[in-house]
Amino acid sequence: MCVIVRSEDSVFDQWANVEFVLRGHGLYGYVETVRAREPTRESLREKKPEPTYLEAAAADLGCSNPLYVGDSESDIVAGQQAGFDTVFLRRDHNATRHLEIEPTVEAESLSAVLELL
Repeated sequence: MCVIVRSEDSVFDQWANVEFVLRGHGLYGYVETVRAREPTRESLREKKPEPTYLEAAAADLGCSNPLYVGDSESDIVAGQQAGFDTVFLRRDHNATRHLEIEPTVEAESLSAVLELL
């Protein structure tokens, strides 16, 4: 499994935040790579929906058929631009959001995503 994050924090701080969340949910041992954009002006060219970090993460893992889960339209666009199947995670904060692009599938929880696998 891989985690791709976006934040205004440094990559070190992003990893610390990701590690905290993963450990809190018992998922730490399942993550093999974390990719994050440096908080610099130059890196803005690579922010989602650019698939830069998705492609890098897939290469890190040697994935031939990645599934990208996101909760925003830019997540779905990035996943599709990378050639991945996509899952739109519909939660309280985006329950009524209309998407201009069609994900491979929609799910209401990460548990539901696991059932797809």
